[in-house]
Amino acid sequence: MPDGTLIKDVQVGNLQMPWEKKTDFWKWATHDSGMEQIGTVYTAQGFEFDYIAVIFGKDLVYAPKMNSWKVVPSESFDTQVARNNPDLADHLKSVYRVLLSRAHKGVYIYFVDPSTRKYFEANMGVSTEAGRLDETKTFQEKPRLMPVSVL
Repeated sequence: MPDGTLIKDVQVGNLQMPWEKKTDFWKWATHDSGMEQIGTVYTAQGFEFDYIAVIFGKDLVYAPKMNSWKVVPSESFDTQVARNNPDLADHLKSVYRVLLSRAHKGVYIYFVDPSTRKYFEANMGVSTEAGRLDETKTFQEKPRLMPVSVL
């Protein structure tokens, strides 16, 4: 916005937060003024955190009937990468791998797609029931996330 206000374009349930401020992109991870912003894979690279939260979006979902990953380019916020990219599935897998490897102590994951959450649960041998967001309730704070220990 012209006044410097960031648009809260990341929305999960009632949670609404903006992407990091482009002119001070590093502050989302290092400065108090960035604590209410969401970083991207590009700004997370090079940082190591004790804990990180990752929103696993609808751009890469697990399709159980096909027993494979399905790419949904229209759900990607990275339009430069999503546009006519024949290797988009591999790129998105790499993006999520980078994000999921930024923490020393723990990772919290919110899965937008239920099938993808179930795939992770089945392959990690964990249940996320305790950490799942109850979609029937609204929340004022941040959603509860799936805790995953870093090996």
